[in-house]
Amino acid sequence: MTNLSFFKWIGTQIFKSTNNSKYYVRIPFISYDSEKSYLENYNNAIFIQLTNELIANDDIEEFIQNLDERYEYIYIDDISGDNLESLSKIYSSNYSYLANLNNIIDINIDEEDVKTANQTFMNILKQTYTYNNLEPSDYIYKYVIDFYTNGQYDDAVILMNSIFNGEISIGIQTSTCGCNQQVSNCSGVNSSTNSLNTGTELINYDKASCIDKYKAAMYQWLQKMLSDIEFYCNWLFIRSDENEEEKIPNEVIIDKLIELLQFLLDNYDLSTLGNSNTSYCSHKSSIKCDESFIDNYGESDNSVCSNYTIIKNYIEALKLVKEDKVLENKNKIYIYGKKFAEIFPLLTF
Repeated sequence: MTNLSFFKWIGTQIFKSTNNSKYYVRIPFISYDSEKSYLENYNNAIFIQLTNELIANDDIEEFIQNLDERYEYIYIDDISGDNLESLSKIYSSNYSYLANLNNIIDINIDEEDVKTANQTFMNILKQTYTYNNLEPSDYIYKYVIDFYTNGQYDDAVILMNSIFNGEISIGIQTSTCGCNQQVSNCSGVNSSTNSLNTGTELINYDKASCIDKYKAAMYQWLQKMLSDIEFYCNWLFIRSDENEEEKIPNEVIIDKLIELLQFLLDNYDLSTLGNSNTSYCSHKSSIKCDESFIDNYGESDNSVCSNYTIIKNYIEALKLVKEDKVLENKNKIYIYGKKFAEIFPLLTF
């Protein structure tokens, strides 16, 4: 019997530590004293930190007998002890999920961060050197990062909310979106459907507000940013300590991005992103193969462009950046980055 099967069999309770935010399973009755009450014996327990190794192995009985260093644990033999007060019961039996969550807590990502994965992704990018040391060419990307960090909300949205109250109705051929630019440069119009794509919904252009057009424009810039190899070279590289003229991949930032996305792959149902049954409107275009993907990779089956595959491919792109192989893989990074950007606004759970 694996440890995981044992936990499920006895209904092992899960606790969260307020000291390190990690999740533990509680094993009661570690020892028995006939002079103590049932409750006192029950609370003579250990709390073992959940890990992938713990739930995969079959050594729980041996570990309880030896209490060696193979797993991290908290031993409590006093119901009123300070350690017990630092542990709160979690009403969940998803041992594997919480074991995976323990892995990313070490890089300062918790469950709430995962549920707003797109905001967390951008918050990680804000930790880069470039974010606080901008070149003129970086400012638009900074605004894109801030916009999605704040859940598609920024000062421009606040200003438009204050100035414009209600919908505007204007012709698609002659209108601009309030920023002295042509529609084709500013609003992300889908000419075949006469609609705007904001990344989370499709809106009829004639009924679109200025804010809708702004969101659609930011969605277009997001796709440009995540498919632009210059973005990766400028934002995900840092100067070498050994040679200031040399730039090397920022492995700490890249690893955080990869671990966040890998956690989504391992633990979330991504097949329903953009489904009309969710809070978002149907956004089928984000999970279909476009011609560039098929032409470059010879794939026509939509399964290769599922949300899972899109994120898996983008992780591969990040790994190529980490390996300092951007230029020789610029086409792959362009395509994988653009596909990922198309579903990026939907990565909220």
